[in-house]
Amino acid sequence: MGRLHRTCLYSRGKGYKHTARETPKAYAEAGRKATGQTDQFRSNNIPPTLEMIRFTPFRRSLVFAKIGRSIEGVTPVETTVFSENLAVLQRRNPVAAESLAAVAATDSTPSISPPGLGERFAELLPVLGEIDVPRAILLGIGSGDDLPGWWEKAERGIDLLLIFEENIHHAKAVLSRVRLMSLLADHRVHFFPGVPTVELRRTLYPFRYFLGTVRPCLIGPDVSEYRSALEEELLLLRQNADLAMYEKGRTLFNVIRNLPAILIATPVRSLKGRCAGEPAFVVGAGPSLDKNIALLKQARDLGWVIAVDTALTPLRNAGVSPQMLVTFDPTALNERHFRDWPDLGNTLLAFHPEVHSEIPRRYLGKARLLCLDDGENQLLCHLRLSSPGEGLPRAAMTGQLAFNLAAYLGCDPIVLVGMDLAFPNAGGKTHASSAVLTRVVQSADANKATVSAIPGLAEAIQTELVELPGVDGNPVYAPPIYLTYLRLMEQEFERYNRTILDATEGGTLKAHTRPVSLTEAIRIIRSSHRHSPTPAKPPISVDRPSVSELVQKLNSVRRSWLDFKMWADQGHTLEEWREYLQRDSFSRLRPAYEFFLYEMYRHTNLPDPADIAREFNRTCDCYNLFILGACEELFRLSSIG
Repeated sequence: MGRLHRTCLYSRGKGYKHTARETPKAYAEAGRKATGQTDQFRSNNIPPTLEMIRFTPFRRSLVFAKIGRSIEGVTPVETTVFSENLAVLQRRNPVAAESLAAVAATDSTPSISPPGLGERFAELLPVLGEIDVPRAILLGIGSGDDLPGWWEKAERGIDLLLIFEENIHHAKAVLSRVRLMSLLADHRVHFFPGVPTVELRRTLYPFRYFLGTVRPCLIGPDVSEYRSALEEELLLLRQNADLAMYEKGRTLFNVIRNLPAILIATPVRSLKGRCAGEPAFVVGAGPSLDKNIALLKQARDLGWVIAVDTALTPLRNAGVSPQMLVTFDPTALNERHFRDWPDLGNTLLAFHPEVHSEIPRRYLGKARLLCLDDGENQLLCHLRLSSPGEGLPRAAMTGQLAFNLAAYLGCDPIVLVGMDLAFPNAGGKTHASSAVLTRVVQSADANKATVSAIPGLAEAIQTELVELPGVDGNPVYAPPIYLTYLRLMEQEFERYNRTILDATEGGTLKAHTRPVSLTEAIRIIRSSHRHSPTPAKPPISVDRPSVSELVQKLNSVRRSWLDFKMWADQGHTLEEWREYLQRDSFSRLRPAYEFFLYEMYRHTNLPDPADIAREFNRTCDCYNLFILGACEELFRLSSIG
């Protein structure tokens, strides 16, 4: 090939070009150095001529800084503040770096007026150093000038700092002017420019064990839509973390014990869209159900009545038999809704795999079963009883799951009944009168409420209240968890894009719904659907494992637990525990790993590894016994069938 010469043009400002004659080898080397790449990125399988093309420096790199070095007469290109910041961010958060690089540059002087904190930014920053909170979230980066100095003072007491800058153009303007390399490079700091509110949940998810166990310090404007959305997501994280601690893997116990019911039940993914265009009445057990429960007898003749388990007793007492009954709660208290009803008649029991195991077992061979699998349980996916990414979308409460089921079946319109999501303003009961486990709101004001105890089951509680717009135009009050449920349901309403009639006749006003009385909802459906609901189309065929295959896979899971128990007895550091539990072979028992992470992050002082070992040994023994029991019961069912 000889000494092939080429002319390379380096851009250096307006109207300036420099030419240099390079050999292919030197040309490729110049390209690598100009783009900040070193030999570690070089492939030994690429000939020099192709390397020259790959690392061509004809244009500025959007991500890597150009390093000014003289190579055979090439004029050095000066680095910029933005390119230096971006090079660091590229290593920590490539997606954010690419988003910033794609923002069009402006010739005008960037405004340093922060979108959130304004002039108070410098005053607010030192406050964090005075608060004993190891986790913090910064809403807005302000001018950026105060950040480096503040971080030097505050970093000793912080193990996690999330920085959100809603305005990505402002973020680029600051990064173009202020050197924040040391801050962005710190492994405890995570910078998220231009994240919209709808993406906050996905962005916060990797930090759920940090943020769900210790309330972070929020630094930002006291009132803003962005802060409100973030606070709602943080509340949900904390509630999920509290539930994880309370359950300690109980959901996995339930899944194992529910395997016989899951195997014989109709999988929900086989019914997707099978009731398209049919009306549905989704019935909750809020206090307003007492007003219109009698009308639901008419509703059953017009569409599918899909009720939550808490509404079972009120509906049966009123002579209403829903076509589907949804049950979801994994706790033992949930089983009390079914104690007085050994026979569900023609009602189909739609159960989530993690529901308390005594509920599906009570109706084995006595009722039709529908498994509301969401495709997220690793054990069920390993056993081929679930398919990742398929199934009914997961929910935070039973009412939301019931709505998701109606939408998943294709029902339209969907009528909401008894979905108050608020306490009655005049005081009274938390649920419909005859609902099991209903409580009395003993006292309430605009700030808090006292809810009565359930003798022998639950103590009296005092809860904070938030004000929400009511369906009748007056404000209503609800615990913060209800607000979380409301927002989650509203997101589902918007996503499914169905005609939703809110015939609750009380409680909160819900976005993406039309408030009507149940009488009006029935009239609307009668005028547009002049026939009784047609039977659902038969389920589509879904591949299911045989009993022998299922038992074989369960035994492999059991061996994993026994191997884990032997490993735990050898004594290990917390880091060794973390690495062991992250192995792919352990992923199907993910709840155990998540509980471990929760225990690690819920306290400032890390737990003793010996305590973790003792806890997990007891857990392993329990799982082992449950799996053995499930195998025996599966064999028994197969012999009967």
